[in-house]
Amino acid sequence: ADIAIGEHDVGALLAVGLGFTAAQWRTVAVAAPQLQATLRFAHVQGRLAEIEPFPTGIRATLDQLAIAELPPEATPERIQVRITKGADALAIGDRLDLLARLQPPSPPAAPGAFDFRRQAYFQGLGATGFALGPPHVLAASDHTSIRARIWTWIDRLRATIGHRIAALEPGAAGAMARALTVGDQTALIAADTDAMRISGLAHLLSISGLHIGMAAGLFFFGLRGLLALVPALALRYPIKKWSAASAILAAGFYALLAGATVPTLRSFFRIAIVFMGVLFDRSPFSARTLAWAAIALGLLYPESLTGASFQMSFCAVLPVIGKSAEQNGNLV
Repeated sequence: ADIAIGEHDVGALLAVGLGFTAAQWRTVAVAAPQLQATLRFAHVQGRLAEIEPFPTGIRATLDQLAIAELPPEATPERIQVRITKGADALAIGDRLDLLARLQPPSPPAAPGAFDFRRQAYFQGLGATGFALGPPHVLAASDHTSIRARIWTWIDRLRATIGHRIAALEPGAAGAMARALTVGDQTALIAADTDAMRISGLAHLLSISGLHIGMAAGLFFFGLRGLLALVPALALRYPIKKWSAASAILAAGFYALLAGATVPTLRSFFRIAIVFMGVLFDRSPFSARTLAWAAIALGLLYPESLTGASFQMSFCAVLPVIGKSAEQNGNLV
């Protein structure tokens, strides 16, 4: 018997093929060596790429590595080490020389538990550990590429804002403000995190949909309100679209400032598509909004599709958008 294949079937097959292609490409693109055994005394040289402050030091991400105990082909591209001594004088971009204890990324503690090794693979991390003493700065930061300068500026701005908040409010309130502003949760005390977890509000500590939506919404309505106060602009120009475009830029900057994590980018894609609907005079309350956000994230970070964060976020938003779109007649 003849089998008829419609255009919807072809589209579905192409979507499946594109999805598997994106997953395979991403897996190959981020492939990098991971440490296979613990190195108790590793002589490491590398560039300081990221700094995460802790109450007793920093967690430093190093790249452009040279590890004396490993051949070049087995050297990870990036590692994370805790530095407790001599961390105050370090700046992103410095070339460091340090002695550290390194270990491979840990596997799941139980079948089906969180797999840090898998996450580390897609983050390009090949080892974690801690420094056995203060690091020695071989060369100060010297950025040549525009991309490196931009990321360095953002990282320094994030650190500056965090230090400013800590200086103005060194207590628990300041730690919570740092977590909600720049995504720095390192200063939170155990009692606060336990209280947030018990109350079911722990997800608020991770900058994602609520924070990006509030920031973009406040910027959109605030800017539109200010422009509406100027009749010459409000009566002659599309200030609503100007505000929507500015809100997209503001949300993108906030996402970068928060570290551009997968949940943050997922939220940014969703809010950006909503405001693009405003720019093109389309209803933002449509299932297509969610679908395009999922497609964009799936193509960029296909590994996130199997994570609970991705699944819970989209499954939680889908009924809300579906109900609103159904009431407004814009389901698709």
